[in-house]
Amino acid sequence: MRPTPVLLLAAALVQAGLAADFPEPYNSEPGNPDPMSPQEALQALNLPEGFEATLFAAEPDVQNPIAMAWDGKGRMWVAENYTYAERQKRFDLSLRDRVLILEDADWDGVAESRKVFTDQVQMLTSVEVGRGGVWLMCPPQLLFIPDADGDDVPDGPPQVMLDGFTVAEANYHNFANGLRFAPDGWLYGRCGHSCPGKLGVPGTPEEDRVPMKGGIWRYHPDKRIVEVLTHGTTNPWGHDWDANGELFFINTVTGHLWHLIHGAHLVDSNTPNPLIYEKLDTIADHYHYDRSGKWSDSREGKANHLGGGHAHIGMMIYQA
Repeated sequence: MRPTPVLLLAAALVQAGLAADFPEPYNSEPGNPDPMSPQEALQALNLPEGFEATLFAAEPDVQNPIAMAWDGKGRMWVAENYTYAERQKRFDLSLRDRVLILEDADWDGVAESRKVFTDQVQMLTSVEVGRGGVWLMCPPQLLFIPDADGDDVPDGPPQVMLDGFTVAEANYHNFANGLRFAPDGWLYGRCGHSCPGKLGVPGTPEEDRVPMKGGIWRYHPDKRIVEVLTHGTTNPWGHDWDANGELFFINTVTGHLWHLIHGAHLVDSNTPNPLIYEKLDTIADHYHYDRSGKWSDSREGKANHLGGGHAHIGMMIYQA
């Protein structure tokens, strides 16, 4: 008998509270005076057959989550982003972002404890745990906070491992994100094509930097080198590996499912190579929005039955 798959979602914890000097976040979009409760949101989910969902954590114990990761103890690490602001501000640097540790010690699907690992970062888009510390994507930098003894207290200030991840003036939502360690031991990440950059370890000369025009990249923690694996797509915000170690990722606007082939140049590629032709396309058998009009028209939700609108975020491969 196979165990029932469980989706862990955002319930209340016994520990809460902000650090004494943590800036109080504000609601920049107070349009809905009566939002659904966490329990109501849970009941409104449409789940695949055989799945069930529980409330794992909810406001006020976790707010503005932008990414999460799991450590070797089965704990959830959550990146909370408060500095990403309304378009007029872009980023509100009077605020700070933080990283939480949520633990469900009795494995009932509800987190009982909550810790703040750090609340001293800004422009946080992703968190990953491993190799003696915590990795944070804070464009334009990839940061590493050492915690060699695993006591959930930083051993020192953040170390800049990579820089050069540009944050666009207009489409800044395309910025680098998606840290995940791969089966090959490299740290993988993503970036949208509106935030092209030139990557390198701090101090790398301009001519030696690796051009990034959107797509998938990876970083080797020991060799401290960075590689761009593919250029293209519009704004990827999810990837995963299957049982064979093949990487697939999702994207907005130009197609929602892609297969990573090292060195590939994909449709909508803002590539640095001027000789590229016949770019590779999505592997999906359909588009996830109505292409009879502008992609932005899909925001109205009239064609959600095609797959959820023009923008997807978050991806996991489940192979029973």
